[in-house]
Amino acid sequence: RMKLWANFKRSLLDEINSGDNDRVSAALCRIVLEHNGWYDEDGQPYPPASTAAFWDAIPTELAALIVIVIQREATRLPNSLLRMSTLSNGGSRPRTNGA
Repeated sequence: RMKLWANFKRSLLDEINSGDNDRVSAALCRIVLEHNGWYDEDGQPYPPASTAAFWDAIPTELAALIVIVIQREATRLPNSLLRMSTLSNGGSRPRTNGA
């Protein structure tokens, strides 16, 4: 498990997509707040997720998976807020199957 900001600035996502390792690491440190006590293959705890040391220590595959989660969640939140705004303004309710 990890805790991350869901409503981070769009510019941070642009930094992640920049391809520049320093910019990517800095953006990830601002978005990913913590992990729940992850350990490396030698049984040593990883540094806090909000530090560059964490991003240097974890396997590339794990970092790539975290970036995928961030990118996926970045597209979910605005859509969720849009639906809530429509409902709160007396707009139509979302359709459900069988209703």
